[in-house]
Amino acid sequence: MAIALSALLKIAQIALLTLSVVGIVVLSKKRNVPRNGKNVVLFIVAIILLDVLIMGLPLDRWLISYDTPEDAYYAETKRQPDLVLEGRESSFALAKDGAKIEIGFYKREMNGWKLTGLNDYDSQFFRGSSEYSILIYHVKDTEDYYVSITFLSLEKGETPTVSDSQGNTFSKLDLSSATTNTCEYYAYIKGFNESYRLTVDGVDVPLEPLGF
Repeated sequence: MAIALSALLKIAQIALLTLSVVGIVVLSKKRNVPRNGKNVVLFIVAIILLDVLIMGLPLDRWLISYDTPEDAYYAETKRQPDLVLEGRESSFALAKDGAKIEIGFYKREMNGWKLTGLNDYDSQFFRGSSEYSILIYHVKDTEDYYVSITFLSLEKGETPTVSDSQGNTFSKLDLSSATTNTCEYYAYIKGFNESYRLTVDGVDVPLEPLGF
């Protein structure tokens, strides 16, 4: 239901903009436009400007809640996610498109899941090694964090082992191609501080933030 409502909202915005433009074109083709006609033109221009403004606003984030993170991800990307992690106050979803990853974050509300924007989360790279990189996401105004470990160039058949100090379960996403053997591991972190530790192939990894 929420997905259909989101689609109808976008269709209504596009339809309003299209009708406004058609109205402008029709009136502009008339040789003699009466005074009240000019007022109509100004009104239509105002409608166009308002519609453009509305189309730029995240109305679906404000007005629509989704039953599941999967529904929210599909409404945002028109794709089913390959991986979904649920935190206490948020969820994280992603799908792969070849070697690319498309991620999404969603906040848990009383009546479902809400879409978020780029300003609703941040991320920080941490020092890894020549074999892997570490990225931790934080959903703002929550204690929810999500860690991503990307193994850049594995030997054929090699499967890294990843664990952390919270005992979280890591989900693996295979990104291998005909020429590369690459994968990523993801997990939800309940709170992140200096006591948090990662272990890769039995070796503790110091989490040192990388500056840019």
